[in-house]
Amino acid sequence: MKTVYAAGFHLVFANLLSAQPTIHQADFTPVVGTSYTLENCAYLPPGPSGANQTWNFAAASSSSQGIYMAVDPATAPEADTYPSANLCWYLEPTVYRFAELSATGLTELGTTLAGLGNSVYSDPMKTIQLPLTYNTSWSDSYAGTSVVLGNTTTFNGNLTCTGDGYGTLITPSATYANVLRIHRERNEVRVTNGVTTTVEHTTWFWLKTGTPYPVAQISEVSSTVNGNTTTDETLDYVSSGVGVEEAAHTSILLQASPNPASDQLTLTIADRMEITTITVMDAAGRPVLAHAVLPGSTTHLLDIRALSAGTYYVSCADRQSVRAWSRFTKH
Repeated sequence: MKTVYAAGFHLVFANLLSAQPTIHQADFTPVVGTSYTLENCAYLPPGPSGANQTWNFAAASSSSQGIYMAVDPATAPEADTYPSANLCWYLEPTVYRFAELSATGLTELGTTLAGLGNSVYSDPMKTIQLPLTYNTSWSDSYAGTSVVLGNTTTFNGNLTCTGDGYGTLITPSATYANVLRIHRERNEVRVTNGVTTTVEHTTWFWLKTGTPYPVAQISEVSSTVNGNTTTDETLDYVSSGVGVEEAAHTSILLQASPNPASDQLTLTIADRMEITTITVMDAAGRPVLAHAVLPGSTTHLLDIRALSAGTYYVSCADRQSVRAWSRFTKH
């Protein structure tokens, strides 16, 4: 009996060590208002594939950052262009990325650059297959047209993807246990005003169950036009992520009251934040109100009488680009 118990214990322990994360539709479904900060860094090698790996990017150094927020695709600019979209990520100040999420995968439909143009897939690109786990693989072809500032580009390509590893990911901001790495190869041909560009993308990105966006990504991009090739290599990682409930109710950096509000909104900001900007955005992430900042003030009064009834997000940033969010309802 003791021998059987010991063998069973070692079997269970071995299975725990080799547990493989599995990503489902619910893991990729953000609540509107969820936001995260993506740090853009110099390239570091992606590391090995395989089971129970440790990928250590603690030495990554950020040179810039972008703030992403999940918005309601039905209210985003050019929503009618993407009728099947049920997911949209907004990158300030103008980028809206539309996708369709289902139990079988995530399909990219296109991108709108508000006021500048768009890039729309006539044959959408399946960027994620679901459920997704170690050794899951898929391929897809895609095509579309981009019109930006009056310039038209047609493009087509194909991609192959594999869940090529799982283990622990270390970034300057966090250590993530039990993450899944995806390796993607994408080849594309783009034609603009009769000039052809071939693009080769190699990407590795890391997914964590319960987090609706990659927590890190490494990209290698080579573009060739008229025989000349340029390369771009980057590493990006998430430095902060704020769920909508945290952003709305438990932020220690920014509090908005009263909530709901009808005429005026009072913002109380943590002493350690030296605020330089305050912006109010609608449910689609579009800026609708900017507030002048008084140096050294931790309390700001916003006149919101001109806003229509609905849900809004207020964002503030300091000199170090630390950003805080809060959600409020206008009656």
